[in-house]
Amino acid sequence: MTDAPAPDGLPEALPRGERILWRGRPDPLALMFAAFRIGWVAAYFAVLFVWRGAGRLSAGAGWLDALGYAAFILPIAAAAIGILALLGWLAARTTLYTVTDRRLVLRIGMALPMTVNLPFDVIAGAAVKPRGRGCGDIAFALKP
Repeated sequence: MTDAPAPDGLPEALPRGERILWRGRPDPLALMFAAFRIGWVAAYFAVLFVWRGAGRLSAGAGWLDALGYAAFILPIAAAAIGILALLGWLAARTTLYTVTDRRLVLRIGMALPMTVNLPFDVIAGAAVKPRGRGCGDIAFALKP
């Protein structure tokens, strides 16, 4: 071990001879859509908005009355989407992936941060599911 301080995201200084190959964080916008499903939540509230307005129109109300009646959904939708966006941003901000020439180090957690060290000899394989915009989901298979 060296007396050098630990690099950001690592629990301690790197052992002698180990070097960092890559470091990265999740893209906040990609995380919001892939993990927190903001698009689906927005679509759900859009359906509720249309359904509520259409129900009012079918009851004989005018367009303005139907829009006003359906607008009740908008603050609820904004709050739900805002909370999910904040969670996605916080998750991306507090996550750091580090690949060294010997292991994969994951620093994760918003309220209770933790660090997971996965030496390469326990990783059986890895796969990526591209999601566009240069982003994707990475899955690791561990040996038994």
